[in-house]
Amino acid sequence: MANNQNEEDQIQTLLGLSSEQLATQLAGMLAQDQAFLQLAMPQTEPPMTPEQFRNYLASLNPKKQIQEMMAALKRVLDKGENALKQRICIDLRYCDRKGHELLKLLRDIAGLLIMAGVITWHPVPLAVVLTAVVYLYKNGYFDKLCKCPK
Repeated sequence: MANNQNEEDQIQTLLGLSSEQLATQLAGMLAQDQAFLQLAMPQTEPPMTPEQFRNYLASLNPKKQIQEMMAALKRVLDKGENALKQRICIDLRYCDRKGHELLKLLRDIAGLLIMAGVITWHPVPLAVVLTAVVYLYKNGYFDKLCKCPK
């Protein structure tokens, strides 16, 4: 139970950040993850190597780096969209629960993503997953995914 409370405290702290602050924090975390970069590279001809993608990111100004990392996260999520819909929208009843048990719901989504490996490309630190879940929530990703009524 103490672990769940700690995770909910972390989520509460993250919810207090702006979307821009979350994106900056998340982009920095993801940019350090070699497995994520490999999975998230844009489709180009000829294909980029992970080193070329890192160099490309380094050549961008900070705002463009963040935008590119968030686009990379979206590419990764798009690959597992059907599984995400099933697990988050149906199994976790996202639309029904978001209005009255948000901290627990976001914690459950993070746990589901870790356990099911839906967006986790290898063992990912909990802080990264929690930050991603809160960023996605604040930017309406789950509402769009689940087609929640407004």
